Amino acid sequence: MPFAIRRDADPRVLKSQLDVIAAIDRSAWIVTPVWALILGLMVSDAGLVTSNAAFFALGDVPLGQALLFPALVTLASFIAYGLYALYQRETPQAPARLAVWSRRFQAAQIGVSTAWGLLPWLLWEPGNVANHLFLLLAVATTMASLLVSRLGSMTLLIGGMIPIVVMTSARFLVAGGALDAIFAVLTPIYGFHLYIDGRRFIRALQEDVRLRLKVEDMAAAL
Repeated sequence: MPFAIRRDADPRVLKSQLDVIAAIDRSAWIVTPVWALILGLMVSDAGLVTSNAAFFALGDVPLGQALLFPALVTLASFIAYGLYALYQRETPQAPARLAVWSRRFQAAQIGVSTAWGLLPWLLWEPGNVANHLFLLLAVATTMASLLVSRLGSMTLLIGGMIPIVVMTSARFLVAGGALDAIFAVLTPIYGFHLYIDGRRFIRALQEDVRLRLKVEDMAAAL
C-alpha cells in the first residue's frame, strides 16, 4: 500500500502508534463541527461578516453551499472518532488485528483530509482576493491541526496532508490568477515544512517507545 505503516519488529510499537492516534480529546466531537461551521458562515451570504466593509468581505457564498462544507467535515470526522472509540474498546494485541486497525485508521484519516480539502472548493468566491487569502489561512490552520493530532504515525501524517494539499493547490491553479498561482505553490511548500517537523517528532516518539519496551522486557526477565 502507498500509505502502509512501516512494520516494526515489535508489534507493540505499532500498537503504541495507534494508541496515540486514538487518544483524541472528547472536546474534538464539539470543536471540529463548530470550527467548520464558523468557517462556512464567515464566507456565506448569511450576513455574519457583512460585505459593506471591503476589508471584511470574505465572501458571499450561498448559505446552503456554505453549510454543506461543515456537514461533510462533521460526517468524516465523526466516522474517524467512532473508529478510534471502537479501537479503544477492543484494545487489540495480536499483530493481525493491529494491521487491520492501521488500515482502518489510514482510510479514516484520508477521508477527514479530503473533507477538509473541500474547503477552498465549497467556500470559494471568484475574484475575491480577501476570500482566497482567508481560505488559504484556514487551510494552513487545518493542516497544522491535522499534524498535531497525527504525530503518532508517519503514515497518518502523510495521509492527512496529501489530500488537503492537492485539493487546495488544484483549486488555486484552476482559478488562473497570478496571486492564486502563488497560493497554489505556497500550499505544498507549507505542507512539506509541516512534514519535516512532524517526521522529526514522530521518529523521536518511536525511539522513546522502543526504549521503553526494551526496559520493560529487561525488567520482566529479571
